[in-house]
Amino acid sequence: MYYQLLLGSTTQATPMLSLNPQTDISNLVNFACHFNTSVNPVTSTVILSYLTTGYETLAPSNTAFAGVISNRAIYNTQVAPTLTTLYAIWRQILSLAKIYSTYGYNGDANICYPVTSGSHSYQVITAITALNNWVDAVNTNPNQILFLGNYLSSEQSSCFNAALANGFPTLSYQSPYIPMWGSVQAGTVFQDVLFGKTQTVTNAAFSKAVSSPPTIAFSSLPVISSLQLWGGEYVNQLIVNYQTSSNPVVMNHTGTDTNTESLSLNLQQGEFFTEISGYSGDFINQLTFITNRGQNTTYPPNPQATPCTFNWTASAGEVLIGFQGTEGDYVNQIQLITVQFCPATWSGQLVVPAAFPIPYPVGQLGLGFNSFLGCALPNTAITLHQSASTKTANQNFSIGLSVGGQSAKYKSSMSIKASNTAVFIVVYANSVYQNVTSSCTASGLTTAAVSLTAQQLYTAYGDSYVSNVTNGAEYWAVFVYDCETESQQQSLQNSFSVSGVVPTEPPVSIGVNFSKSVTSVTQQTHINFRAFQYLKGSS
Repeated sequence: MYYQLLLGSTTQATPMLSLNPQTDISNLVNFACHFNTSVNPVTSTVILSYLTTGYETLAPSNTAFAGVISNRAIYNTQVAPTLTTLYAIWRQILSLAKIYSTYGYNGDANICYPVTSGSHSYQVITAITALNNWVDAVNTNPNQILFLGNYLSSEQSSCFNAALANGFPTLSYQSPYIPMWGSVQAGTVFQDVLFGKTQTVTNAAFSKAVSSPPTIAFSSLPVISSLQLWGGEYVNQLIVNYQTSSNPVVMNHTGTDTNTESLSLNLQQGEFFTEISGYSGDFINQLTFITNRGQNTTYPPNPQATPCTFNWTASAGEVLIGFQGTEGDYVNQIQLITVQFCPATWSGQLVVPAAFPIPYPVGQLGLGFNSFLGCALPNTAITLHQSASTKTANQNFSIGLSVGGQSAKYKSSMSIKASNTAVFIVVYANSVYQNVTSSCTASGLTTAAVSLTAQQLYTAYGDSYVSNVTNGAEYWAVFVYDCETESQQQSLQNSFSVSGVVPTEPPVSIGVNFSKSVTSVTQQTHINFRAFQYLKGSS
């Protein structure tokens, strides 16, 4: 999966993505290495960062700003950081609720949407609602000091404290062992779903590359929507239709003898297999499927007799998500791939920082700014004088490796959705051209602004103004590895570490073999890989 975002240019293109990890990693890193050189020049810049200054600095003796100053401090030190944490937790709750809904799991009382009273989900959304109501109240009357402890009700305060104490939810599941059915190991290996935790198998061939099409990552939430079976004396062919979060996928496991009768079995939304049984000898002779909606199907009807039977019944929270096995003249072997969900585990780790939207972007010096809404306003209330540094074109190029979304330490408008078990590699290059600062005369306010009350000034121009902007250009390339488990995440980190790609803070410049190291690790793993590009300011 690949994404690109280009801002500040109509002519400069980011590298074309070929969907080949080796080519794309090399091209993206090379683009960053040559950022703002003769190979890849930058001449059109955008605002990379800015600072704001409160209007009270222009009239220090005016006590009308006292309420705004206190509320801004409460917002910056308490409300905004807490909302960032709570929104990150809430997004993960919604993500887990979607997974639970997809597979019909209802065994986790704390992950629910719509929320139920007393659950962790209820505590989080109650706290978020209370803090947003505080922001609305301050925005309506910024001069009335609203201390957070006095504003929150006893229930809201309890939910506020509990939501932070509970921490962050992580998907918890197990991979039950299910034996391989059938005995002939010769043939083509197939594996429909890449589960994250390695499936225990009795066939050494499963350590080899699997057949086409590529396996489906569990992060794509595959659900079996239908089966087709062909057979006579044995099961000759098995076609499995999966519905994923993005598109349907068909896995066709075909023997050489397909001139037989067939059977189709369609599953409705929310319908899953709860029991599979059958007979096997050298091959799979017969299969019986039972669903939670009462479908009971056996095929083929008259197989070759064999005394060897097998059976699987879903345990509480267990769902069949796919098949793996071998195919030759017939379907030689089958092993079920199941996941057994458990209630989420909660910890204090913040995984994905929330990004607050900016309804009106900062476009120039002097614009009014509302600290409580996090946005610029279209007009200016100050008499502006500018001082600019010379055109320096300072360049920085660095990389960082992190887990669970911590790459968001880099201040960027780019938001990437990923689980707390993901691994990120961030390649960053920027070029700073100008640092421009405003200065103001006497009162500093325009004639129109001077005549306004503090409330009117806030409504029209916010509580502060943009006092400094940095112009330049920057480029990001982010490689995301969607690990399914913490053990898989740790294994991937170890692989990168052995290759010399290690997390550092602050990030360091990379060596000439960086692309080769990342590509080598990527090619050796079956983990779902995504690449993102982001360019601000360009020729």
